[in-house]
Amino acid sequence: MRMLGFGDSVADCYIDTGIMYPGGNALNAAVFAKMLGADASYIGYMGDDSVGRYILETVSNRIGLEVSRCRLFHGAHGYTYVRHIQGDRIFISSNHGGIAAKHPMAISEEDKNYIKMFDWIHTSCFSFAQGALPDLSESGAFISMDFSDEFDDEMFRKCCPFIDCACISAGKMSEEKIFRISEQLFSYGCRQMVLATRGSQGAFLNIGGTILEQSPNIVKASDTMAAGDAFIAAFLYTYLGLVKDSCDFPETLTSKGIIKKKEMMEASAQIGLYKGALFASENCRRQGSFGYGKVMDSKTKENLCELILKGEG
Repeated sequence: MRMLGFGDSVADCYIDTGIMYPGGNALNAAVFAKMLGADASYIGYMGDDSVGRYILETVSNRIGLEVSRCRLFHGAHGYTYVRHIQGDRIFISSNHGGIAAKHPMAISEEDKNYIKMFDWIHTSCFSFAQGALPDLSESGAFISMDFSDEFDDEMFRKCCPFIDCACISAGKMSEEKIFRISEQLFSYGCRQMVLATRGSQGAFLNIGGTILEQSPNIVKASDTMAAGDAFIAAFLYTYLGLVKDSCDFPETLTSKGIIKKKEMMEASAQIGLYKGALFASENCRRQGSFGYGKVMDSKTKENLCELILKGEG
């Protein structure tokens, strides 16, 4: 499977330890897909500061993502400041995407030819990539988008017609409300499924009107950063691999086992949910989204001090 993460990457700066880690929804999904066995690539707009260069070097040289179509812009890369409370991460502040906010993602003619090679493309509401969705959709790839907990009706309307899987972070949201939001996403054009990750409450999937649920694999978490991204990546990697060649069998006198494509899709989705729960719990045992932390540089610390003086840190 060829997978492309398209959009956001950030440095998650842990205030309590002074360590920063590579992260970001689109980048995390690509890294996790690579860990799971996919031929994974990443396209993002990177700051040319030490933070952006460190992230690019890490995912390229140490993890093995293909990153040849990333763009470097002069200025600060995106970063967030994070506190840790009993293993759970709490976002305190950020620079709101850094240079990525000033340069919304766009697709060139060369990019169009490149993205046609992928089976699955993942982006997010934080990627400044909404304008690129029509071109991504034309590639023929399966498109997934993480809306996190940004339940913005205008964004839903704009993005859903171009995506196959909408992902949301539902936290302790009631099942009734999750179902209502998933139906809303379908009404706006989401083409196949809505996945709601719920942390310690498990996950909820609406696949074409069929509701599937998955209990979490509870572990003693070291860090819950990117648990949802890990779940999404493992779920879709498993699901897409299983349904790749699915089809309806010809009518026969007997009907035993799985003989319809829809049945295969639902069975594959349930297995994918299990794999997602397992992979996400394993990821909670490491620090940062996927490790590779380094001490914050002086500039990042200066930015943190400014936020604290403003009362934001």
